[in-house]
Amino acid sequence: MALPRITKALVSLVVLTVLGSACSGIPGLFVVRPMSQAQPPGFNATAYVNSVWSSKLIPAFDKDAVTVDTVLAAIQHDPLAASQRYGNQESSGGLYAFMVKGAGRVLTIDRSSALGLMAVDLPPFDGKPDLFISIGPAFVGTAVRDAVGFIHFSQFINQIDYADVATALNDRVRENVVNTLADTLTANTPVSFEGAFSLLDPNRITVTPVRLSVNT
Repeated sequence: MALPRITKALVSLVVLTVLGSACSGIPGLFVVRPMSQAQPPGFNATAYVNSVWSSKLIPAFDKDAVTVDTVLAAIQHDPLAASQRYGNQESSGGLYAFMVKGAGRVLTIDRSSALGLMAVDLPPFDGKPDLFISIGPAFVGTAVRDAVGFIHFSQFINQIDYADVATALNDRVRENVVNTLADTLTANTPVSFEGAFSLLDPNRITVTPVRLSVNT
């Protein structure tokens, strides 16, 4: 016998409810977050970065950045121990990112590609680069986002918004940190910096600066 139309509708509703309850416990199939954690429609990564840059991000570097000499020496001795002590890992298996500060002397400036790099010699000066500082105009990577420790994927609706935050942070570095010094960065210039790097290659540390100044 065919079920009445109303009965069919009720059965369908029950089935959907049961399936929804069961699937909600399967990782990756549904993600349920409290409304307070959800991003508003049309999330604007640039606006988000502007809202936290001066109020949270720069104070985090001022408070927690470690002298780069200390971090580099620890990495050369034991990369894993150094990462666990000084770095921040935003996802299991992901790269460790570090907040560092320091001062040195510019050796060379390479603008042969969009990924411009400034080689820096740290004291005691030996004429060899101890690290590189990104000077753009193109900036890549997620070091700044991942190093600060207060920007987490769980705060965002999806991976796109989370990735956009890293891009917006790099845009801010280009526009407000590096571009303001473009004409004053030359070889033999003494500089001070705060910034972040991800541990891709212990022998080639590349810092994305959140503060960069020429010392006089």
